[in-house]
Amino acid sequence: QGINLLNITLAIQWRATCDMCTLWQHFGHSAQDPRCEAIALFLVEPMYFD
Repeated sequence: QGINLLNITLAIQWRATCDMCTLWQHFGHSAQDPRCEAIALFLVEPMYFD
């Protein structure tokens, strides 16, 4: 059980703590209202870049 918030407009994932499927699911929880747009930010530690 949880709450159903349809108008979340910003989803932020801090750190790479999950796989891509889970990340996609987390981001998918935003903007569930078809009239709403959302931004998803994935903030990753520098060690994951060249």
